Amino acid sequence: MALPLAANDLQVDKHTLSSDDTVTITVTLTDAFAAVDNLQLPLQNLVLDGSPSVSSEFAWINGQSSRRKVFRYSAHPGGPGPALIGPVVLHGGNGQVETLAPVSIQVLPDSLAGSNDP
Repeated sequence: MALPLAANDLQVDKHTLSSDDTVTITVTLTDAFAAVDNLQLPLQNLVLDGSPSVSSEFAWINGQSSRRKVFRYSAHPGGPGPALIGPVVLHGGNGQVETLAPVSIQVLPDSLAGSNDP
């Protein structure tokens, strides 16, 4: 089974969060960029929940090799307002440089943050 021919990519599972929600951030790296072991993920108004999970794939089909590495992060908001992931600058094994565009997220204020006084 061939790996899909996808470019390097930065995605999130949601673009609007409540203040007690989490977001999954997925960074997919292909071919020469898949050799990266440590990824610098610039964040604004988001806090990572530990280290990423990382999966790697390698395929050799008809004399052609392809590699893909996927980093999955979980993060929670630092507070209400805009949040930003990226831009992510990638450095490939053969000297290539690619920049993944930033992704913006809106963190909604907590609707239950009001007073509990009757």
